[in-house]
This record gives sequence, C-alpha cells and structure tokens, in this order.
Amino acid sequence: MRPVYQTIIFLSSLTLLFYYTFHNDPQPETQEITTITTNALITKQAKNSDLPKYRVVIAITSQPGNYELRRILREKSWVRYAREKYPEVLVKFLIKYTSDQSIIDQTKYEDDIIWTMDGGSFQILTFFNWVNNMEDNYDKQFDWVMKISENSWINIDLVYKELGTLSPRTKHVWGRFFKNNKRVDAVEDSHSDLDWSASFYPKYPSGTGYAISLDLVRWLSEQWEGGWFWNWKNDDAGIGIYLAALFPDMTTDPRFTPFDSCENHSLLLFPQNSDAMVTSQSNWEKCQNPCQC
Repeated sequence: MRPVYQTIIFLSSLTLLFYYTFHNDPQPETQEITTITTNALITKQAKNSDLPKYRVVIAITSQPGNYELRRILREKSWVRYAREKYPEVLVKFLIKYTSDQSIIDQTKYEDDIIWTMDGGSFQILTFFNWVNNMEDNYDKQFDWVMKISENSWINIDLVYKELGTLSPRTKHVWGRFFKNNKRVDAVEDSHSDLDWSASFYPKYPSGTGYAISLDLVRWLSEQWEGGWFWNWKNDDAGIGIYLAALFPDMTTDPRFTPFDSCENHSLLLFPQNSDAMVTSQSNWEKCQNPCQC
C-alpha cells in the first residue's frame, strides 16, 4: 500500500498546482495572492497589508532538558546579539512537548518557547503554521523563516544582510542540502521511514540550518492544515518530500560551513557546544572572525 499512498499524495499535490494555476474564479478583494514561480497560487487572507515585517523568524529546535544551552544562547551568544541589534529578527525555541513535570516546571519561565505535540516533520510544520498566523499573534508579517539546530552558531549579521538581497516570494530554500541520501531502513532508528517506498529521498535541506521563503512557508502551512501531509520521522527529508512537486529553487551556499570546519566568512558553524557558542560569537564581535582573533 505504501507506493499507492505516496502516488496519491504526489498526484494530490499536482492537482492542487493545476487547480490554482488554471482556475479562474474571481478572488475576494481582501485577499492577498502570493504567486509561486510555477504559477501555482497560494492565498492568505490579509487583515492589513501595511503591517510591519520581520525579515526572518527563526526556529531553534531544542531538546526539552537543555536549559543551560538555551540560557547561553540567550545571554552570551548569537541569540542575545540578534535580539539587541535586529528588531526585525524574531527568535523562538521549538520544543516537542513532554509530560515530565520537572521539565515543565523548569521551563515555565522561558517565555520564548513554542511547544509542539508532534515530532518528525510535523514539528517544523507546526512552527510554519504558527508563523503563517503572525498577523494574529504579533500584528506583524514575515519574509523568511529559518530552522536552526540548537547546536548551530549562525552569523546573524551576514544572514540578515543576505536575506535582504533575496526575494521572499520566489519559491526559495537557502542553505546546505543532501542529495540522493538513502532512506533509513533500520526500524530501531528514530529516523526510520519505511513508509517511504523509494530507496532514496528527494533533495532536502540540512537541519543544521536553512532559510525558506514566505511563499513556501505559506503553502506548507496550508497543506498541513488541510491534512494533506504524512508525518515523516526524518523531519528534514520530509520537507524535501513535501516540496518535490513544486520544484523549488534549492540554493546551496558553501558559507553554511560543513561539519567541524570554520571559515571567517561562515554563515553557520556546526556542531557547537556551550563554550564554542560563546567563543564564536565573542570572536565575531571583536574581530569579525568567528574562528579566532
């Protein structure tokens, strides 16, 4: 049944594309229509098109019990710096809900957490949906969303500048990508996706850090709300599966530095522990080089 299920999902995606491409019913005057470059249309009801915008809304995926790492990020590393320097950047921690009362008690004073009930690819889709309703939450709109690992240091100065040069309405994903990665078959692996019948995943972004444009975020949010998506255990591969029918522009940027290396122009470093997070940020602020001063 798996090949049949995936065929239905793929054909459903194509059906949506053709419907929005060729359907000519008049649109309500209050509706804002965002066009994907494949000519598929994504609609969102806009209360006020003149609302101020966040250039980027960032989700840091975090483990519930990693209080100290979150504190370091907020007080001594790039999150602190971003909040002080860029009011057009919103940073939230994205955490899967836990019933552990000790963790709930410990985190109740952390006011920048968004809890999700689902893991897998539905976790980031929950965040996309929250951002897509930004007008109701913050009376602000947005241009880009970034997903960042809690073990990634990002150069928010360079990221902010680069996103200002890119159009948020161009079906764009920016970061590092995996191509022709084999499906995880080991049933004991938390990323095992035996419901994906192909041997390889479509091209998908690295979860260490990537940016995704407004039009794609809205499309993903709306399809998820409509119940069209399967929850893939390999969350980043799931994003590649969802977007495959849209043929997005997936731009590889070598400045999203590969694992365990560092360049003075790096946009992202991974993996970073608490000490490295502080050192990288301190080096950048002192001498514009996260690697050393």
